[in-house]
Amino acid sequence: MVAGFRAGSASREVLETRERTNRGLRAKAKSGKAIGRARPPFGLRYKPPTDDADGKPIKVTVNAAYEPDPTTVQPLRWMFDQADEGTSLRGIARGLDALGVRPSYSDRTGSTMWNPASVRHILTNRCYVGEGVPFAVRVEKHPDPHFKRRRVARPVDPDGDGAIPIPPGVLPVVIEPALFERVQRRREQNKRESQRKDRTGRPTTGGRLCRPTPVQRQRRRARRSTTPRHRRADRRGRRAAKQAGEAARHRGRRHGGPRRRGNSAAR
Repeated sequence: MVAGFRAGSASREVLETRERTNRGLRAKAKSGKAIGRARPPFGLRYKPPTDDADGKPIKVTVNAAYEPDPTTVQPLRWMFDQADEGTSLRGIARGLDALGVRPSYSDRTGSTMWNPASVRHILTNRCYVGEGVPFAVRVEKHPDPHFKRRRVARPVDPDGDGAIPIPPGVLPVVIEPALFERVQRRREQNKRESQRKDRTGRPTTGGRLCRPTPVQRQRRRARRSTTPRHRRADRRGRRAAKQAGEAARHRGRRHGGPRRRGNSAAR
């Protein structure tokens, strides 16, 4: 009884903490300040805060806006130029590795190699054209725990529970909007012309089906782990017995028909 009471209190505290955090983040976004992550996006950095008369930084100006980062803004523009020329995500990732550019998550993970998914996230992020909309999507759990969570778009509604557009000046324009739109069209063209999918939507390579994707393998492992071992053994046993029975019937038909049941002495 005590354990159940503590579990209920803990779950309520988690929900209240989540609500307070969400309320604070929405208030910060409404005030026109940048939110969302402790580390700024690749190619950007936080503007230095404004100091008061005593030389101390004013709290409301700390991490309030972004500016181009001189050390990473050139690789960022190189990525968009390569994507505009038709280079694939994997090719851009290999080029960044060859140039010695460390990924933005290297400090956290220790990895020194770029992931194509990270390149795609950067090329589709509209913060580089000066546009930012916090709370633009809502993550929903899928009824089946074997599937990923769904991302649902939210309408613009600052006063309600919708998206909140960031006012101009918070995000600098480091990529020309025309170049950004060309890159998006080029990505869609590469996706349509890719040989990894045929007209039916099935992944193929040279006319043959590819191996299962990592997500498919994860789902299969999850289904296998939720099935008890004795049930899996029973299924294997029934399958083996069925195959043995089919083989015996095939042998019987080959040697003059199926054998009769019963005792031979009684016949």
